[in-house]
Amino acid sequence: MSYRRQRVAEAANDLAKRTQLHLERISSDNAYDAAQRRVTDRYGQAIEQLGNQESALVRVGGMYSLMRLAQDHRDLRQPAVDLLCAYLRVPFEPPLVAGGQSRKLDRILAEGEGEAADGSSLDPNLAEGVQELQVRLTAQRLLRRYLAAGGDVSRIFGGSIYESSWPGTALDLTGAALVDFDFSGCRASSAIFRQASFFGNAMITDAIFDGSADFRGANFTGAADFRRASFGGEAEFEGACFNGPALLTAALFSHSAYFGGYDEPDGVSFMEEARFDRARFQEDAIFRRARFDKRADFTSVQFAAKADFGMVTFGGDTVFSTGNFGGDSTFGRAHFTGPPRQVGLPVVDFRKSTFRNNAYLAESVWDAPTDFGDASFSCEAFFASSQFNERVSFNGVHFGYETRFDGAMFKDSTFGGGIFEGSSVFWSAHFRGDADFSDAQFSQGATFDSAHFYRSAKFIKVKFHGDSAFYGANFEGAVDFRDAKISTAINEHNYAEGRVPIRDKRGNKQRDVRRWPPGWRVEPSGQGDNQSYLVRVVPDDNGPRSEATP
Repeated sequence: MSYRRQRVAEAANDLAKRTQLHLERISSDNAYDAAQRRVTDRYGQAIEQLGNQESALVRVGGMYSLMRLAQDHRDLRQPAVDLLCAYLRVPFEPPLVAGGQSRKLDRILAEGEGEAADGSSLDPNLAEGVQELQVRLTAQRLLRRYLAAGGDVSRIFGGSIYESSWPGTALDLTGAALVDFDFSGCRASSAIFRQASFFGNAMITDAIFDGSADFRGANFTGAADFRRASFGGEAEFEGACFNGPALLTAALFSHSAYFGGYDEPDGVSFMEEARFDRARFQEDAIFRRARFDKRADFTSVQFAAKADFGMVTFGGDTVFSTGNFGGDSTFGRAHFTGPPRQVGLPVVDFRKSTFRNNAYLAESVWDAPTDFGDASFSCEAFFASSQFNERVSFNGVHFGYETRFDGAMFKDSTFGGGIFEGSSVFWSAHFRGDADFSDAQFSQGATFDSAHFYRSAKFIKVKFHGDSAFYGANFEGAVDFRDAKISTAINEHNYAEGRVPIRDKRGNKQRDVRRWPPGWRVEPSGQGDNQSYLVRVVPDDNGPRSEATP
């Protein structure tokens, strides 16, 4: 009996516990449902406020309510950002132009208080536009606050403690009209600004794009500041137009970057200064067909992969000094036109730049003074058919492999102290100004066949190793080969005199072709070292003789 009563009591107690748990679960579910209904109601109210057409203040209040709600509920963060982006994508023409004159934003907002700058009553349509502009500026500020990377949003709502940013948030502002857009220090998983219009200055300094960033066809009316921005995915700027300065100093491109393409509309237009100094491109950097109207600064830029500047137009100072081209680089058919400068100051500056893979600069046109001084080509270098219409300096340049200037045209040119370790081809090159190769070294031979020197040609103390020749070269000005050194044995008199016989298939001599310029011949050094010197032939009463061999 006692045992049975104990079992009944235990069963009753267990039933009571289960009942209590069930009631608590129901209560919890009801509370959750009630909370969700409240969230849904608040969300709906915020959207309704956002769509209010009567009052700008109501729309602003809806934006704050929406973002506060999303701050408390993670699953609403991306939808909240999507709603603000959708609002900004609605067609809008900022009231920044009146009577054909641009006006500053602060003046526009001041006029929104009810008076125009001249004291007259503000046009009702303009007043409505100013109010809408205020709403949109609020949307932009909220996006920046909540997407700040490492920022602090806890102070926004009464000191409540929240995390500093909304990670993994994507932006879609396709075609949006953005005014004085500030995204500096913000982070987004991806961003689409395709065909967007940036009125005023765009501040995107220190921004982080974890995925792709699409700025194709965007229009920047003021300065576009991307300094130290980080692009984790593809950065696409094809067809964009920068009407103000484009600042990308120290920007990091971890994936391919496109500032141009193979179709005409793909090239980016830089109307003012463009700065890419100390930028790092870890994959392909495509600038093909881009246009730089003013200064283009790529000082100390790092290209780890392909750098394509084919068919680019450089209209101002162009600086690639100390740049590093780690992959294939091409400037084929590029056009360099710079502003007139004082003598001695280069407009196109590649000094101390390094090319580590194929360097293709063929068919390029250089209408500005250019300096490649102390540059290094650890690769084949192609300048074939290029036109240097102003002075160009290759002093101290190191060409590690084959170098081709065949068909190139030069005005004044200097290659002083240059080192050519591979074969060097200047076949049919035209030197319309003074040409100075003094102290250059050709390790694998130099071919100047059919070259044309219109003015002075200096090869003082040049060292020719391997098979070098000037077959068919034409010298119209002074020629100077003093102390030029030939590392070739001299076995034939004709070779020493600088003439080589041309024979037909049967071995019959047809004509002699000069290997060296007229008035110069090769003579051994006399030191038994298989070295020879080019020496000037001096006319004498007893016939031509050579100057003393060094």
